[in-house]
Amino acid sequence: MEQITEIPISKITLPKSYKKLKDDGEITKLSVDEMAESIKLNGLLQPIGVTPNDKGGYTLLYGKNRLGGMIKLKKKTIPALVKPKLDEIDAIVLQLSENLLRNKPTLLDFGRFFIMLENDYKLTREQTAQRTGKSLAFIVQCINVYKSFPRKDHKKIKTVSPVVLTKLASGVKNSYIKPAQAKEIADTVKTGLVKAKDVNNIINNFRKENNLEIAVKQNQSILHVTVTIDINKKDMVNKFGTVAKMATYVKNLFYSESGIEDPNYRA
Repeated sequence: MEQITEIPISKITLPKSYKKLKDDGEITKLSVDEMAESIKLNGLLQPIGVTPNDKGGYTLLYGKNRLGGMIKLKKKTIPALVKPKLDEIDAIVLQLSENLLRNKPTLLDFGRFFIMLENDYKLTREQTAQRTGKSLAFIVQCINVYKSFPRKDHKKIKTVSPVVLTKLASGVKNSYIKPAQAKEIADTVKTGLVKAKDVNNIINNFRKENNLEIAVKQNQSILHVTVTIDINKKDMVNKFGTVAKMATYVKNLFYSESGIEDPNYRA
Protein backbone atom coordinates (compact mmCIF):
# COMPACT_ATOMS: atom_id res chain seq x y z
CA MET A 1 0.00 0.00 0.00
CA GLU A 2 1.28 3.46 -0.88
CA GLN A 3 2.14 5.64 2.12
CA ILE A 4 3.89 8.92 2.82
CA THR A 5 7.26 8.36 4.46
CA GLU A 6 10.04 10.69 5.52
CA ILE A 7 13.07 9.44 3.58
CA PRO A 8 16.73 10.56 3.42
CA ILE A 9 17.38 12.87 0.48
CA SER A 10 20.81 11.28 0.04
CA LYS A 11 19.13 8.01 -0.98
CA ILE A 12 17.15 9.55 -3.87
CA THR A 13 18.49 9.33 -7.42
CA LEU A 14 17.14 10.93 -10.61
CA PRO A 15 16.06 8.67 -13.48
CA LYS A 16 17.76 8.81 -16.88
CA SER A 17 14.66 10.34 -18.43
CA TYR A 18 15.35 13.71 -16.80
CA LYS A 19 18.45 14.00 -18.96
CA LYS A 20 16.59 12.93 -22.10
CA LEU A 21 13.78 15.43 -21.69
CA LYS A 22 15.97 18.45 -21.09
CA ASP A 23 13.35 21.12 -21.69
CA ASP A 24 10.81 19.53 -19.37
CA GLY A 25 12.95 17.56 -16.97
CA GLU A 26 16.01 19.50 -15.89
CA ILE A 27 15.97 21.24 -12.53
CA THR A 28 16.51 24.91 -13.36
CA LYS A 29 18.01 27.37 -10.91
CA LEU A 30 15.01 29.70 -11.16
CA SER A 31 12.38 27.04 -10.40
CA VAL A 32 14.43 25.64 -7.52
CA ASP A 33 14.87 29.10 -6.01
CA GLU A 34 11.15 29.76 -6.27
CA MET A 35 10.31 26.40 -4.73
CA ALA A 36 12.77 26.89 -1.89
CA GLU A 37 11.19 30.26 -1.09
CA SER A 38 7.71 28.72 -1.14
CA ILE A 39 8.78 25.88 1.17
CA LYS A 40 10.39 28.36 3.54
CA LEU A 41 7.12 30.33 3.77
CA ASN A 42 4.50 27.58 3.58
CA GLY A 43 6.28 24.29 4.18
CA LEU A 44 6.26 21.45 1.66
CA LEU A 45 2.62 21.22 0.59
CA GLN A 46 2.86 18.00 -1.44
CA PRO A 47 5.14 14.97 -1.10
CA ILE A 48 7.38 13.82 -3.93
CA GLY A 49 6.83 10.43 -5.58
CA VAL A 50 9.48 7.71 -5.48
CA THR A 51 9.86 4.01 -6.13
CA PRO A 52 12.41 1.62 -4.54
CA ASN A 53 15.46 0.80 -6.68
CA ASP A 54 17.91 -2.10 -6.72
CA LYS A 55 20.57 -0.14 -4.82
CA GLY A 56 18.60 0.06 -1.59
CA GLY A 57 17.52 3.63 -2.27
CA TYR A 58 14.77 5.35 -4.23
CA THR A 59 14.30 6.61 -7.77
CA LEU A 60 12.42 9.90 -8.16
CA LEU A 61 9.18 9.67 -10.12
CA TYR A 62 7.95 13.25 -9.79
CA GLY A 63 8.57 16.32 -7.66
CA LYS A 64 11.98 17.37 -9.04
CA ASN A 65 11.54 21.03 -8.09
CA ARG A 66 10.29 20.16 -4.61
CA LEU A 67 13.35 17.95 -4.13
CA GLY A 68 15.63 20.69 -5.45
CA GLY A 69 14.03 23.24 -3.11
CA MET A 70 14.55 21.01 -0.08
CA ILE A 71 18.19 20.41 -1.07
CA LYS A 72 18.72 24.18 -1.40
CA LEU A 73 17.32 24.63 2.11
CA LYS A 74 19.81 21.97 3.27
CA LYS A 75 17.12 19.58 4.49
CA LYS A 76 18.25 16.03 5.19
CA THR A 77 14.89 14.26 4.65
CA ILE A 78 11.75 14.81 2.58
CA PRO A 79 8.16 13.50 2.72
CA ALA A 80 7.65 11.04 -0.13
CA LEU A 81 4.85 8.89 -1.46
CA VAL A 82 6.58 5.52 -1.83
CA LYS A 83 5.03 3.57 -4.68
CA PRO A 84 5.45 -0.18 -5.23
CA LYS A 85 8.54 -1.14 -7.18
CA LEU A 86 7.99 -0.51 -10.89
CA ASP A 87 9.82 -1.75 -13.95
CA GLU A 88 11.76 0.91 -15.84
CA ILE A 89 9.07 1.55 -18.46
CA ASP A 90 6.19 1.81 -15.98
CA ALA A 91 8.31 4.16 -13.88
CA ILE A 92 9.07 6.36 -16.87
CA VAL A 93 5.42 6.42 -17.95
CA LEU A 94 4.27 7.43 -14.47
CA GLN A 95 6.99 10.03 -14.05
CA LEU A 96 6.42 11.66 -17.43
CA SER A 97 2.64 11.49 -17.13
CA GLU A 98 2.72 13.28 -13.77
CA ASN A 99 5.01 15.99 -15.10
CA LEU A 100 3.01 16.44 -18.31
CA LEU A 101 -0.39 16.68 -16.66
CA ARG A 102 0.86 19.18 -14.10
CA ASN A 103 2.09 21.49 -16.88
CA LYS A 104 -1.05 21.52 -19.11
CA PRO A 105 0.49 19.49 -21.95
CA THR A 106 -0.02 20.27 -25.62
CA LEU A 107 -0.09 17.83 -28.53
CA LEU A 108 3.60 18.64 -28.99
CA ASP A 109 4.39 17.65 -25.39
CA PHE A 110 2.51 14.37 -25.72
CA GLY A 111 4.15 13.75 -29.10
CA ARG A 112 7.59 14.10 -27.59
CA PHE A 113 6.63 11.74 -24.77
CA PHE A 114 5.27 9.08 -27.15
CA ILE A 115 8.29 9.31 -29.46
CA MET A 116 10.61 8.86 -26.49
CA LEU A 117 8.78 5.65 -25.51
CA GLU A 118 8.98 4.49 -29.11
CA ASN A 119 12.65 5.31 -29.74
CA ASP A 120 14.30 4.81 -26.35
CA TYR A 121 12.16 2.06 -24.88
CA LYS A 122 11.17 0.29 -28.12
CA LEU A 123 7.45 0.31 -27.36
CA THR A 124 5.09 -0.12 -30.30
CA ARG A 125 2.29 2.41 -30.50
CA GLU A 126 -0.14 -0.28 -29.43
CA GLN A 127 2.00 -0.97 -26.34
CA THR A 128 2.23 2.76 -25.63
CA ALA A 129 -1.58 2.98 -25.76
CA GLN A 130 -1.84 0.10 -23.30
CA ARG A 131 0.74 1.53 -20.89
CA THR A 132 -0.52 5.13 -20.95
CA GLY A 133 -4.26 4.62 -21.31
CA LYS A 134 -4.33 6.88 -24.38
CA SER A 135 -6.06 5.86 -27.60
CA LEU A 136 -3.99 4.76 -30.58
CA ALA A 137 -5.59 7.51 -32.67
CA PHE A 138 -4.49 10.16 -30.15
CA ILE A 139 -0.95 8.79 -30.05
CA VAL A 140 -0.68 8.88 -33.86
CA GLN A 141 -2.15 12.40 -33.92
CA CYS A 142 0.40 13.70 -31.39
CA ILE A 143 3.36 12.06 -33.10
CA ASN A 144 2.31 13.47 -36.48
CA VAL A 145 2.01 16.96 -35.02
CA TYR A 146 5.38 16.69 -33.26
CA LYS A 147 7.18 15.55 -36.42
CA SER A 148 5.52 18.13 -38.68
CA PHE A 149 7.23 21.21 -37.23
CA PRO A 150 10.93 22.01 -36.80
CA ARG A 151 11.96 21.32 -33.19
CA LYS A 152 13.22 24.90 -32.80
CA ASP A 153 9.70 26.21 -33.51
CA HIS A 154 7.79 24.08 -30.99
CA LYS A 155 7.75 26.66 -28.21
CA LYS A 156 6.54 29.35 -30.62
CA ILE A 157 3.48 27.38 -31.74
CA LYS A 158 2.44 25.86 -28.40
CA THR A 159 -0.47 28.30 -28.13
CA VAL A 160 -1.93 27.33 -31.52
CA SER A 161 -5.09 25.22 -31.13
CA PRO A 162 -4.90 21.42 -31.42
CA VAL A 163 -7.38 21.54 -34.33
CA VAL A 164 -5.13 23.84 -36.37
CA LEU A 165 -1.96 21.89 -35.55
CA THR A 166 -3.63 18.64 -36.57
CA LYS A 167 -4.79 20.09 -39.91
CA LEU A 168 -1.32 21.46 -40.62
CA ALA A 169 0.32 18.16 -39.65
CA SER A 170 -1.98 16.38 -42.09
CA GLY A 171 -0.93 18.82 -44.81
CA VAL A 172 2.74 18.09 -44.11
CA LYS A 173 2.23 14.32 -43.96
CA ASN A 174 0.45 14.35 -47.32
CA SER A 175 3.21 16.53 -48.82
CA TYR A 176 0.78 19.38 -49.54
CA ILE A 177 3.00 21.79 -47.61
CA LYS A 178 6.47 21.73 -46.08
CA PRO A 179 7.19 21.99 -42.31
CA ALA A 180 8.43 25.57 -42.69
CA GLN A 181 5.22 26.48 -44.52
CA ALA A 182 3.13 24.84 -41.79
CA LYS A 183 4.92 27.04 -39.26
CA GLU A 184 4.22 30.09 -41.43
CA ILE A 185 0.50 29.29 -41.57
CA ALA A 186 0.45 28.62 -37.79
CA ASP A 187 1.92 32.08 -37.20
CA THR A 188 -0.76 33.60 -39.42
CA VAL A 189 -3.48 31.83 -37.44
CA LYS A 190 -2.01 33.26 -34.21
CA THR A 191 -2.46 36.79 -35.60
CA GLY A 192 -6.16 36.16 -36.16
CA LEU A 193 -5.91 36.81 -39.89
CA VAL A 194 -6.92 33.19 -40.59
CA LYS A 195 -9.57 31.23 -38.67
CA ALA A 196 -9.18 27.56 -37.73
CA LYS A 197 -12.03 26.55 -40.06
CA ASP A 198 -10.20 28.11 -43.04
CA VAL A 199 -6.87 26.30 -42.58
CA ASN A 200 -7.64 23.57 -45.11
CA ASN A 201 -8.53 26.19 -47.73
CA ILE A 202 -5.29 28.02 -47.00
CA ILE A 203 -3.29 24.78 -47.40
CA ASN A 204 -4.93 24.07 -50.76
CA ASN A 205 -4.33 27.63 -51.97
CA PHE A 206 -0.74 27.49 -50.70
CA ARG A 207 -0.12 24.34 -52.76
CA LYS A 208 -1.04 26.20 -55.94
CA GLU A 209 0.55 29.59 -55.28
CA ASN A 210 3.42 28.76 -52.86
CA ASN A 211 2.78 32.18 -51.36
CA LEU A 212 0.99 32.63 -48.04
CA GLU A 213 -0.15 36.19 -48.70
CA ILE A 214 -1.87 35.16 -51.93
CA ALA A 215 -3.32 32.03 -50.28
CA VAL A 216 -4.86 34.11 -47.49
CA LYS A 217 -6.18 36.67 -49.94
CA GLN A 218 -7.75 33.97 -52.08
CA ASN A 219 -9.43 32.48 -49.02
CA GLN A 220 -10.86 35.85 -48.01
CA SER A 221 -12.12 36.40 -51.56
CA ILE A 222 -13.79 32.99 -51.65
CA LEU A 223 -15.55 33.77 -48.36
CA HIS A 224 -16.72 37.12 -49.69
CA VAL A 225 -17.95 35.62 -52.96
CA THR A 226 -19.75 32.83 -51.07
CA VAL A 227 -21.55 35.34 -48.87
CA THR A 228 -22.42 37.50 -51.88
CA ILE A 229 -23.90 34.54 -53.75
CA ASP A 230 -25.85 33.41 -50.69
CA ILE A 231 -27.33 36.84 -50.07
CA ASN A 232 -28.25 37.47 -53.69
CA LYS A 233 -29.15 33.90 -54.73
CA LYS A 234 -32.69 34.64 -55.95
CA ASP A 235 -31.72 37.85 -57.69
CA MET A 236 -28.82 36.11 -59.43
CA VAL A 237 -30.97 33.28 -60.74
CA ASN A 238 -33.43 35.77 -62.15
CA LYS A 239 -30.64 37.94 -63.54
CA PHE A 240 -28.51 35.31 -65.27
CA GLY A 241 -31.06 32.69 -66.17
CA THR A 242 -28.48 29.93 -66.74
CA VAL A 243 -25.93 28.27 -64.49
CA ALA A 244 -23.15 28.86 -67.04
CA LYS A 245 -23.72 32.61 -67.05
CA MET A 246 -23.85 32.70 -63.27
CA ALA A 247 -20.60 30.70 -63.07
CA THR A 248 -18.88 33.22 -65.32
CA TYR A 249 -20.07 36.03 -63.06
CA VAL A 250 -18.80 34.24 -59.93
CA LYS A 251 -15.39 33.62 -61.55
CA ASN A 252 -15.06 37.28 -62.54
CA LEU A 253 -16.15 38.36 -59.05
CA PHE A 254 -13.46 36.18 -57.50
CA TYR A 255 -10.65 37.60 -59.61
CA SER A 256 -11.93 41.11 -59.04
CA GLU A 257 -12.06 40.67 -55.26
CA SER A 258 -8.72 38.88 -54.93
CA GLY A 259 -6.73 41.14 -57.24
CA ILE A 260 -5.26 38.00 -58.84
CA GLU A 261 -4.86 37.92 -62.59
CA ASP A 262 -7.16 35.52 -64.47
CA PRO A 263 -4.77 33.16 -66.33
CA ASN A 264 -7.36 32.71 -69.10
CA TYR A 265 -7.99 36.39 -69.61
CA ARG A 266 -7.27 37.76 -73.09
CA ALA A 267 -7.23 41.47 -73.82
